Amino acid sequence: MAEHRGWITGVVIGAGALTLVLRNHPTVGAVVLVLALVLVVLAAVAVYAALAFGPGAGEERGAPA
Repeated sequence: MAEHRGWITGVVIGAGALTLVLRNHPTVGAVVLVLALVLVVLAAVAVYAALAFGPGAGEERGAPA
């Protein structure tokens, strides 16, 4: 996930931009909704990456030696 974070960010932002481009006449509400969804997804990706690859991610869990 960490090695593909740039790609994931680009795809999420690109999907949001494509949504706004393909919509004929986006209203202010639609733009705000799409931007909010993009920000929520990017925040979720950041949290997932931090939890999956944070400190101690590669350590074995077991009884101390």
